[in-house]
Amino acid sequence: MTSPPKTTTVQNESKLAPTTGSELSRIPSPTRRFSLCAATDVFVSLPRSEGLGLGLIEAMALGKPVVATAWSGNMTFMNSLNSCLVSCRLVAVKATHPVYSQRLLGSRAVRANPSLVDASAWMVRLVNEPILRSTLGSRATASIAAREKQANRGLIIDELIAISESLPRMPSFQSQKARLLALERQLARGDRRRAARHRIARFIKWHPHSKLNAWFHKH
Repeated sequence: MTSPPKTTTVQNESKLAPTTGSELSRIPSPTRRFSLCAATDVFVSLPRSEGLGLGLIEAMALGKPVVATAWSGNMTFMNSLNSCLVSCRLVAVKATHPVYSQRLLGSRAVRANPSLVDASAWMVRLVNEPILRSTLGSRATASIAAREKQANRGLIIDELIAISESLPRMPSFQSQKARLLALERQLARGDRRRAARHRIARFIKWHPHSKLNAWFHKH
């Protein structure tokens, strides 16, 4: 978990230089990112599927009330006491990228569609209820600090070791592993075919009168 450098004073809102759209399109330095977060009143993020949720953790550590989708990885550290959870509807994953395709993830893969109405309601409440903002911010900071202490004790490492030792023995894991390996080999073959076609296309571009040109267009 990343925390603000102790030797750096986070800028307050009055000292923070205006931020342009082009600046936000680039990856800011850690100091700048913490400064931007510290200058806000509320942190809103509605992920369809979250892994760790580093931005959410950083905002909570800085004492910001966080509005976020109530699903996936961020639910390991967010709850109704320390965050503003937004309800969602789980829908099937429909993506063209192979990494997120149903062919690789399986037909049961889902992602969240967060309720924008609920998110808006939370934002209105946080604007109109300063006590709620302060309470949630304090709880957020305390909960992240508690989790950091737990992480420092290394208990998660023991749990990961236990999982790694028991999971391979489960039949469901073995069948899933075999299916994923087969899909991986299939995707690799597809990548090689696409690469070969790309090389042939480049050759034809520079040798338009070759016999390969006619064969390529026929196939």
